This record gives sequence, C-alpha cells and structure tokens, in this order.
Amino acid sequence: MELLALREGIKLAEESNLTPIEINVDSLELITMLSKGNPMYNDIIDDCRLRLRRLGNPRVVHCYREQNGVADALAKLGSDSDIQQGTLFFEVPPMCARNSVWADIAGTYFVRLVKTNSLQFYEVLNTSFVLNPD
Repeated sequence: MELLALREGIKLAEESNLTPIEINVDSLELITMLSKGNPMYNDIIDDCRLRLRRLGNPRVVHCYREQNGVADALAKLGSDSDIQQGTLFFEVPPMCARNSVWADIAGTYFVRLVKTNSLQFYEVLNTSFVLNPD
C-alpha cells in the first residue's frame, strides 16, 4: 500500500513539474525496497526508480510518524477509504488531520526513543535518516 502511495505521489510531482522535491516516508522497509528491490514488487519499484530519475533523483528520506503527523493522519484516512477512488485533493485539511496541522504550524516537538544500532545504513540529519546509496 505504501509503495503504491509513493508511486502516486511521484507521478503527481512529475505531472505537475514539482521540482526540486524531497520525499519523506515513515517506512524504513520502503526505503530498503527502493535500494535493494523486492522480487514481489519489482515492477512497481522499477517504475518508482525511473520516475525518480526523471525528477532529478530527489532524496528519499525516512522520518518518523511523529515528524509528519499530517501525512500519517491522511494515510490512515486513505487506508479506510475505497482504493478505487483515486487521488483526492483537499482545499482544507480534513477533520482527522486538523490537530496535526495546528501542531505543525505551532512547531510542536515530539519525543521518541530510537535504537540507533538497528539503523545500519542511515545517517542522522535533523532527526531524520537519509538513504545513503552504496
């Protein structure tokens, strides 16, 4: 599901000529799949890689859910919705994301404990982790 959402976001950026961009995801597994592939999803992964190249190889950055509560709230809303509905655009944030929007505007900080020894190929960058290609 997250891989499909990533592809749709990349398509939207490409079709709308939104560059430069930085892509933030809260799934380390997704970053690993982009880096190393996954036999079950290689067609989608290859499509994402091709589109990323056409966008100038933007950075794909891991961030914790707490760092982007708006995206997390929208993802939860999307997981409860009919997938055939396609991409939705909101003129104002839906009710489920309003608290996160206000927390973001206010610059609210959240504390999260992290096991640094489990992050083998990531470096710290403003409390996010950035994929470093080998």
